[in-house]
Amino acid sequence: ENLVRPTALANLAYIIYTSGTTGQPKGVMLTQHNVLYYLHALTRQLGDKYRNVDFSSNYCFDLSVTTTLCPLLAGQTVCVYEGDILDAAAFRAHLSAANVGFVKTTPSLAMALLPGSDAH
Repeated sequence: ENLVRPTALANLAYIIYTSGTTGQPKGVMLTQHNVLYYLHALTRQLGDKYRNVDFSSNYCFDLSVTTTLCPLLAGQTVCVYEGDILDAAAFRAHLSAANVGFVKTTPSLAMALLPGSDAH
């Protein structure tokens, strides 16, 4: 039986932990409204780039919200990569084979994945 549990936009969706500019970890509470607004705005901004979206991050990492929920809400495809993310050649081959139009990652990993990088 499906239990109905009403929710409100002001309810907590999840908490992310960041060190921000202080260097000290702190929890940032994101409400249902925060997450929905972000997803809606980003989906509209990226439009057709959400055709095929790479999902290669840890699902516990905040950026997984962008790479899973946005494309699903837009009726698009999430392309899951299960290989070694630091194998730059294999990862680029995955992106090409899946015709991925959007990748979200950290700047340091993006640099490591560029052709000619020292990543294994």
